[in-house]
Amino acid sequence: MQIIRYPPIYLSTLQKPKILRGYPRYLRFPLRSNSFSFMDSTKAEEVDYNLAPAIQISKNGGVERILGTKRVPALLDAVTRVSSKDAIIDPRSGLSARLYLPKIIDLNEKLPLLIYLHGDGFVTDSTFFPLYRNYLSSLVSQGNIVFVSVDYKLSPEYSLPIGHDDFWEIIRWVFSASNKESWLRGYRDFDREFLVGDSAKANLSHKILLQAKDDDKVNMLGVVNMYFWGTKRIGSEDAANHSPFNMSLMTNLWTTAYQTSKGIDGPRNNPFSQETPSLSGLACEQVLISVAKKYVVKDRGLFYYETLEKSGWRCKFEIEETKEENHVFHLYNPTC
Repeated sequence: MQIIRYPPIYLSTLQKPKILRGYPRYLRFPLRSNSFSFMDSTKAEEVDYNLAPAIQISKNGGVERILGTKRVPALLDAVTRVSSKDAIIDPRSGLSARLYLPKIIDLNEKLPLLIYLHGDGFVTDSTFFPLYRNYLSSLVSQGNIVFVSVDYKLSPEYSLPIGHDDFWEIIRWVFSASNKESWLRGYRDFDREFLVGDSAKANLSHKILLQAKDDDKVNMLGVVNMYFWGTKRIGSEDAANHSPFNMSLMTNLWTTAYQTSKGIDGPRNNPFSQETPSLSGLACEQVLISVAKKYVVKDRGLFYYETLEKSGWRCKFEIEETKEENHVFHLYNPTC
């Protein structure tokens, strides 16, 4: 568990997210059940805002991250023989990425490049989290690809769109002609470049390719268990209110992550709002949309597919629905 403090200048401008009417009691106060014993480290009277099981914010401005705080170093994976190393993109801000390379058999072979944006609800996890290291090592080994896993600043200390700007800077670094990173220059196939985001970062990978120009075009955008949201319920979302990962939590995570937004129907939150550019502007040649049947907002993934189909976008796109699985199940079962 990690506790950090807001910078003083941030405390003076922080607007505590509004708690919706009917906000569940277990999201207002630390949970005391055995299944959530990690909440016991902060006394109930000290908690100002609770977003279990992700983070809680105390009255003195501290942010306690409950999930995704452990970090592992870059290393050679003993099982897959995949190598990894960290690259500093901006020494001033500490912006970085972790690179993965499979076991090289043919030194002259060029490999597909996959840029990966990990999920987290915008508020927790990092590319150095063990869960990602295990999953990505397996993926790189099986796919025989060069891999860039992006790290970024987290909300609420750094409200969106700062995280988006971090992604954009790393994307530009990857595609820069002056990039001297040896793994990218030595093994990357410039004709096979892919961008994939899961959960919250499916949103940002989508937004980045709406912002990109033709010169930045990649072969395929992968949108995995997307985290889009909005005021209007879609499909079966209302029926999911019984789930701990429910409508109120979704709304409040968004409000916490993007404090300068005018509402949850902004273009970064909701690709179906009137403010959002047409999906026909996506700077890629293919789109693969992946949804898990038990994920509470899976119908937004289906609607994203339908909206893309109606947009006039003339490239290839398809959707894959995984039965009997929930949100980001692939991280916990890399062999699925």
